[in-house]
Amino acid sequence: MLQKFELFLPRSKRKVRITVSIPRNYNNSGIVYDSLYMLDGQNIFKNHEAAFGRSLHMGRYLGVMANNFDKHICGIAISNAGSDLGRINEYMPWKLEALAEKHWEEQDLEVCKSYTYDLLHTVIPYIQERFPVSKDKDHTYIMGSSLGALYACYLGNAYPQSFGAVGSFSNCPFLAPIAFQNFMESHLNPELRNFHYVGMRESSDGMFDENAYFNETKKLHEYLKSQGVKSKLVVDVNGVHNEETWEKHVLDFLSFVYFDDIDITL
Repeated sequence: MLQKFELFLPRSKRKVRITVSIPRNYNNSGIVYDSLYMLDGQNIFKNHEAAFGRSLHMGRYLGVMANNFDKHICGIAISNAGSDLGRINEYMPWKLEALAEKHWEEQDLEVCKSYTYDLLHTVIPYIQERFPVSKDKDHTYIMGSSLGALYACYLGNAYPQSFGAVGSFSNCPFLAPIAFQNFMESHLNPELRNFHYVGMRESSDGMFDENAYFNETKKLHEYLKSQGVKSKLVVDVNGVHNEETWEKHVLDFLSFVYFDDIDITL
């Protein structure tokens, strides 16, 4: 069952659309759910709501975890601000070091600071107060793709008290490589469980190294492993940069969160 509502973000001074996936009988189940916060929320559940006409169909995979493995997850999809620069302002915590578009020079870091505060102090408390979810960080996860993956990685390390696992699909630290490296070295969360997916056929539209997604994801994974931090890397040799491909690896992420290296297949 999907519940949809809008929530006012006081620091950002705007409303955000949120969709929550919960079982139909949750009020009477007595179950305390894990929570999975999902960025770019319009692309999470339904094709007709997705920006490019294809969603991750997350409802299916949350159902698989509940019905087949008795893992009960409350999925919270948080829609982005919309527009190219709006999403960059919202999800990018550092000044862009590489500009694919001229108008990216107008990036406003204060937008991300305000949004992050609202996410941690308005959105998550609202969910925890109104839905039967655990407040334990080890049962609270976040996932994102592309720029959302970069932001999810930032949140998991900058706020170790809030998240226990991160699902990073096609991360793009090459947008601010120096700032990202400095951040990871100074804010590394040693307890965070990190899942990384990347496709070998992902293109950066000619603006960056053609292998940027793969190289930077592999580099991050190897750095985490060298620091003794739990990290799993999944590489799809035919993977491209879209929801259709990312969907194929949702269960890889969920299996990592719950069963380490045991793979789930349908």
